[in-house]
Amino acid sequence: MARLTVNERLLACRVAWMREYRGDVVADPPFAGGRYARENVVSGEVINFKPIKGRYFGYVQAPRGPKAKGYGRLDLAKHFGTSKAAEYADRVTVVWFASDPRGGGQKVVGIYRNARVLATARDSPPVRHVVYEGKTFSIPHNIEAAEDDVLLIPAEERRFVLPRVAGAPGQSNASYLDADAPPTASFRRSLLAYATSCFDGVDSSEEDVKRLTRGRGQGTNLSADERMAVALRAVEAALAHYQKRGWNVDGEYRLTGPYDLLFRKAGTELFVEVKGTTGRLDSVIVTRGEVLHARRNRCALVVVHGIQLDREATTSRASRGVVHVSDPWIPADSNLTPIAYRYLIQRE
Repeated sequence: MARLTVNERLLACRVAWMREYRGDVVADPPFAGGRYARENVVSGEVINFKPIKGRYFGYVQAPRGPKAKGYGRLDLAKHFGTSKAAEYADRVTVVWFASDPRGGGQKVVGIYRNARVLATARDSPPVRHVVYEGKTFSIPHNIEAAEDDVLLIPAEERRFVLPRVAGAPGQSNASYLDADAPPTASFRRSLLAYATSCFDGVDSSEEDVKRLTRGRGQGTNLSADERMAVALRAVEAALAHYQKRGWNVDGEYRLTGPYDLLFRKAGTELFVEVKGTTGRLDSVIVTRGEVLHARRNRCALVVVHGIQLDREATTSRASRGVVHVSDPWIPADSNLTPIAYRYLIQRE
């Protein structure tokens, strides 16, 4: 079997800082945006988090030449593997970030998952309007997602700071973070892990995410590259296990979401959550989202333990491992141990 690689579509979008992004530019004016936002107040992102008939429609300024007119174009073929004529790409994780006017750098402000990204922005449908100083502005969009796949992080809880490393995210307002350089690759993984944690209810900083995913047996004392190598080896083993039994894999390995693999056989769907460890078979970290999904769907849990790492290689490589399958996997409360809580601060 060919070596498995992660093909998660990711787009990091720089926008102006707002609290709500619902179009009220008087009560919630955009800060630290691009030139257009500074000069016109009403810019494309001001309504990125206002639902319209169960969907959200966002805008990021796409790259364009110095003399080009219009909205610019996102290169979907180069970065997402679509055809050159494709008008959109689906299943994209979009992370919105902005410079905090209070200081502290650029922070993640919201996330669209399973989003559709358009090559060029559209004015309609749907038509989005913002009224400012007696004028009505039509706002374009080039990204859209279902209501259940959108999360705006409250301003007081925006704590994931984008690091200053080469290529992450770069000068463009739209960055794909698909460079192979270690700093960019590590940042990409951290950003995807953070996006997953937000929807799964794990709070909330990058360090919190790293600490939880370094749980017992699942990456203690491993680097980010080594943890990824272990995870990919576990998925390879899970693929081999089910394909030998006549199951066909649907799609690719999902780095984000409540399951890792989807299999089909004779009209039956099976969602598979995969965990890998270099240690013995003991306990693994599962998220709230994974547990809820497993309780609502037909799922299996595959734990590959005893994975071996080749630390002498230039890039981290993992091999071997013993496969343990729980099929069906219906997580019982008696098997779950809380390791974190979200505490709501009461304002006086």
